[in-house]
Amino acid sequence: MRIGIVCLPERGGYYATFALAKALARKGHEVVYFGPVDFRADVLRQGCEFVTVYQQAFAKDESDPPPAPESWWRRLALSVRLARRYASRPGKWRLVELLADRYLSGVTRTHGLDLILVDGLFQEVIPELAASGVCTRVFGTELSSGLRSLPPSCSGVIPNSGWLGTWLIRVAWWRCFALHCWSRASRRGFACLLRVLTLGVRVTPPRELVRRMLRANEEDMTRTGLRRVFWEYGWSSHLPEVFLCCREFDFEQGRSERLYLGHCIDVERVEVEFPWHRIDRDRELVYVSLGTHAARYPKKTLPFLKRIVDVAALLPSLQFVVVLGKGRQASALGDLPDNVVAVESGPQLALLDRAALAITNGGLGTIKECLWFGVPMIVVPCRWDQPGNAARVVFQRLGLRMNGGRARAPKRRAMIEECPRSPEIQRATALMSERFRSSSGEMDDKIGSLLAGCAVNSSANRALAR
Repeated sequence: MRIGIVCLPERGGYYATFALAKALARKGHEVVYFGPVDFRADVLRQGCEFVTVYQQAFAKDESDPPPAPESWWRRLALSVRLARRYASRPGKWRLVELLADRYLSGVTRTHGLDLILVDGLFQEVIPELAASGVCTRVFGTELSSGLRSLPPSCSGVIPNSGWLGTWLIRVAWWRCFALHCWSRASRRGFACLLRVLTLGVRVTPPRELVRRMLRANEEDMTRTGLRRVFWEYGWSSHLPEVFLCCREFDFEQGRSERLYLGHCIDVERVEVEFPWHRIDRDRELVYVSLGTHAARYPKKTLPFLKRIVDVAALLPSLQFVVVLGKGRQASALGDLPDNVVAVESGPQLALLDRAALAITNGGLGTIKECLWFGVPMIVVPCRWDQPGNAARVVFQRLGLRMNGGRARAPKRRAMIEECPRSPEIQRATALMSERFRSSSGEMDDKIGSLLAGCAVNSSANRALAR
């Protein structure tokens, strides 16, 4: 079969699919990625085909926004500068136009695909792909699906039986809806503010163009019978059907309603270089990373990393490796003690392979890799699905959850010392690691369920491609 993959235009979304793409290739399938040019080199390194789309809408190096300054005024000035640069670009509304013209579905049809796998977070393109005539499956790189039996992934609620658990889940969903409404209102208000500060430069597309895009979207939904439902990220036309994770990591309430493809970790990926000569191998290693884009949340991440450095100075028996995030230098942390190595990015797999503890923001990819190597975790959730992932870590006894802004120095130190030595956490982490490693063969078996019934239009699609 010839299988197309459409990811959300973010590196985390692409990296999460590489293990699945390699598994499909091992079974003799052809895998084609469709995305902006920024991700071409990463995909080609995996041995997959890449088709550049939205070329006029996404200029090169726009997928990774610059790190946000610490000062509120500087962040506003950066937004004004980016708005002016965006408004001066010839194809500034090109993405909306392409969505309105069903551009992506036309491109995928001409490549003779038997199946399209689309990221559930890329909601804008799901209706048109579902209406393209090619079998379409929606996958989740996060454990979010809109199931009302589970709390939303943006909530730290841990479900339990009884009326109290049901009530807490219901409140969490109402809070999620309120935050969604507030976020939409805030974005509109900020767009108006930018228009004033940029002296009338429009930073949102014209209403008529948006109406045309929404009209095309509604027509595709009517044709395919899709209905809108509310999930963690607003209103959705189609929720994820399969998840790139092991079943055992999720809450028990949702397991029967989901298809899990296994760990989906690319353990063979090529990683960045690292100054290994600065690592003392006689000390236990603590790996600290708040994500690739930690620099985009300076008020949350930088103060926390500075506090971790202060704790590290009190624990000379441990070796700390602090990954700062894209665009942030080691000088941002000030003077570092001898047992701290700070880098912009690091070889996460290699570091986790010898780590005794990981301190992470709770991205699902990092959590899965910690579990692969059996590393206990302290999760410091920032946003998106991270609170829900932290709740799952606590529920499965795989680590501890820390409030990055409120935890005091003695508590931070106690958690760092306690977590890797807890017999309960060690036992649960070892069992989960064994389960993750044994799911490699399981992923190959479950691919059959994913592909079932999707080869019906093969000959017609290939004839169209020719």
